[in-house]
Amino acid sequence: MSQKRAAIERVARRLGMTIPPPLVDALAAFDPSDLGPRWVFTLPPSWQPLGEVVQDDFGQEWAGPKGVVIGENLDGDLVCLLEQDGCLDGAVYLLRHDSLSLERAADSLPDFAAQQGIDEPPPFAMDDDDEPRPEDDYPPLSREESLGLAAALGKLLEEEDAPEPEPLNPALVASIEKALDALILQELLELDPARRPALVEELCASTGEARTPKAMLRRFISCLVESDHPDEVYGTDADIEAALRAAWS
Repeated sequence: MSQKRAAIERVARRLGMTIPPPLVDALAAFDPSDLGPRWVFTLPPSWQPLGEVVQDDFGQEWAGPKGVVIGENLDGDLVCLLEQDGCLDGAVYLLRHDSLSLERAADSLPDFAAQQGIDEPPPFAMDDDDEPRPEDDYPPLSREESLGLAAALGKLLEEEDAPEPEPLNPALVASIEKALDALILQELLELDPARRPALVEELCASTGEARTPKAMLRRFISCLVESDHPDEVYGTDADIEAALRAAWS
């Protein structure tokens, strides 16, 4: 039995409910990273009863159906599975943050993931007439580029046995790139293109550790403002947050 499946069964016992086998299969196979950073899922053992979350987060008594909260989005809308006669329904519901209204979002978790998932962009785009150029057709390296390349190669030779760094999540990189484009377009960020890759890597490292969408927004803004890579960051935190929400919506 996988660790995720065992955790699902433990949380079902803890909350005193039954999870149908098809739903257990869907949850065990579900990869939240496919949904991108606009959604954060707290799979077992972090599930919480819907009524408790509404009481804790919104300060209101919940008079609706019983269920469990398994995630949220950037706006604070809650992703829920509802309970009927002690058994979780396989359908996915959204509890809207602004109105506390419950909406059926999809018939199943795979359907919800298919609706909300983001497409990964291609690693690069080439014009129709683009073809790889022969090596001697490229411009010569500048003195600074040559020195930098020599230093990088020397470091590689010194650290042949060093572990390779973890690859960046493509979906997270795409979202960070989209956010930077929005900030630059709205003149909230001035960034030298040469320093952009380092900033993207820095933002990925910071936001990738966020456990909730709200924490991701805070981490992005804090990292951006404190980073040495941008030339200038303009506007208030609220201006930047509004631009991020629009870019990730």
